[in-house]
Amino acid sequence: MPQVAIRPAMLRDAGVIEVSASPGEIREVYSRLNNAVALDAGEAEALAILLNDPRSLTYCTADAAAARAIALLNLTEKGVSLEVALESCGMRRGLDRQYSERRFRELLHEGFTMRLQGPGGLTG
Repeated sequence: MPQVAIRPAMLRDAGVIEVSASPGEIREVYSRLNNAVALDAGEAEALAILLNDPRSLTYCTADAAAARAIALLNLTEKGVSLEVALESCGMRRGLDRQYSERRFRELLHEGFTMRLQGPGGLTG
């Protein structure tokens, strides 16, 4: 597959915006999850943005912990699988199971179950 150099002007022209979360907002994500799932800093920041940004943003992930955290934080309407994201752009590709909508829904269900059971003392 050929590589494409992405330049800042291309992103700007496509309407891509850069968003970030404050350290306090990121700490709030870790606090609310109370060690129920292990997130890296980028995943925690993405979830903090979803929790605090009033815009209609969508988070695409195939990471199991991040997908479970989406459900734990009651953000399921803001999460999307790679399969659905690609289809929304008119691209249909044969993807590994981890990127499928079915697997994403399974992980959300696991997170929802964890939320109901309250593992790790989930707070908030």
